[in-house]
Amino acid sequence: MTRTRPLAPVASAFLASSLALAAPHVALAAPSPAKASASASSSGARKGLAFRGKTPRFRLHMDTDFFGFSNINDEGPGPDGPDVNVVGFGFGRPNMNDSGYCNGGFFGGCLVSVRPVVGLGFGVLFAGGRALVGGRFGFTVDGITVDDDRADSLTLVAGEFVPYFRWIFLPGKRIRPYVEARAGLGGGAAIAKDATADPLDRRTTNLLYATIGAGGGAHFFIVDAFSLDAGINFDFTSLHMKVDNEPDIPGVDEEFDPAANIFSVAIMLGWSVWFGRG
Repeated sequence: MTRTRPLAPVASAFLASSLALAAPHVALAAPSPAKASASASSSGARKGLAFRGKTPRFRLHMDTDFFGFSNINDEGPGPDGPDVNVVGFGFGRPNMNDSGYCNGGFFGGCLVSVRPVVGLGFGVLFAGGRALVGGRFGFTVDGITVDDDRADSLTLVAGEFVPYFRWIFLPGKRIRPYVEARAGLGGGAAIAKDATADPLDRRTTNLLYATIGAGGGAHFFIVDAFSLDAGINFDFTSLHMKVDNEPDIPGVDEEFDPAANIFSVAIMLGWSVWFGRG
């Protein structure tokens, strides 16, 4: 009678041999916990560096006061003058915050010329396309001469710089609303000269103002790199003035004194070019 050998010892031997042959491959395929942790840390570091090293997006923009209203309250020395209200519209229209207020009242050349007409600005976009920090500036120079025997001349210089912070909603959408806060400085000078005057032949009216404001609006993206912009701005300006005479006039104060407080509301139109991606 033939005896059958049990299968269990054979199966056990085969399983042990298989595990022994596969063990080196299993060890190579499964890295140690320490190596896995280091790999994960390295991957996270690469992602973090990529985020922090992302090139920010830049905005170059130009805008103008299309429709505006300003209330100008006289704060100059002497009896209070009447309030002046100005309303108007048009492309390239001066913002009344930048208009001259000369010699205790309006002087035609100052009202027309001592102001930046159109603002140019530059900003940096970050925080996932939501936060925008930048500044708007303007600068003008005008020379006026009168062709007559008196040889009158007038030189008008003005400028301003207004930093701003803008928070943009719906980044990445075609229409992106925003709110904004800003504060800055500006000023100008009107230099009048009369070659026939005696003894006064030169008077310089200096203007200096601080302005704060807020507003809101929207960027309408035509393509990813270009948008048309529209908004409404509210601004308060404290204007100071001093007059320098040549030769000096004894007893005349030549220090900056309050001249006017100006409150303005304006509808602004403009465009922006956006550099970078995001």
